[in-house]
Amino acid sequence: MDLADIRTEVLAHGFGKVQFPAARLNQYANEGYAIINRRSAFYQGHSSQQFVTVAQQNLYPWPADLIRIRSLHNTDENIMLKSVFLDDLDRSNPTTQGKPYCYALNGTNVQLYPTPDTGYNLMLRYAATAPPLINDNDEPWLPDEWQSLIVYYMLKRCYAGDDDMQQAQYWESQFNTMLSEFAADVKFPSVDAPKQVRGMWEQDTGVGSPGWGSYWGW
Repeated sequence: MDLADIRTEVLAHGFGKVQFPAARLNQYANEGYAIINRRSAFYQGHSSQQFVTVAQQNLYPWPADLIRIRSLHNTDENIMLKSVFLDDLDRSNPTTQGKPYCYALNGTNVQLYPTPDTGYNLMLRYAATAPPLINDNDEPWLPDEWQSLIVYYMLKRCYAGDDDMQQAQYWESQFNTMLSEFAADVKFPSVDAPKQVRGMWEQDTGVGSPGWGSYWGW
């Protein structure tokens, strides 16, 4: 469905074009689309960015359309960098330089460790923000079988705007249920941070120490 088809489907539920003109429905469509995009990093939303490190610089800004990072790897050697917690980097030696082998998220930046000593070619793969639906013939990135998600969200907003909270809650429930099914079907795994919790017996010895490296299996 394109944007015009989506509006037509919503209006078919008995809403009038005076109360819900195209501009208002487009707003609802893009609200729902953005929520779907952020809550489920689907395959069509995959993007990538290559960059070259700079000597003595360890912070690199995210792409403007990034939602969450999937992976970061050294394309010269085809080596995947490890995702770690920022606290681990905070406990490391900040003066260490060399070929980066791990990274953490620091604000809206990717922080590398160790600090690069020269230029390394890196590839960042990530879930990207979907472009907004503006023109009538614009189509969402969603697979055809899941585009009703946007309609469900819009129906929730329209019924709420019509003061029919019972129907609004019904469509909100339908939206959330379908979104969970959608996420399970097409969502990329998130690798923003380690999933294993450090055990109580682990020592906070820093990134560059043998204890920290053995914890991560290096």
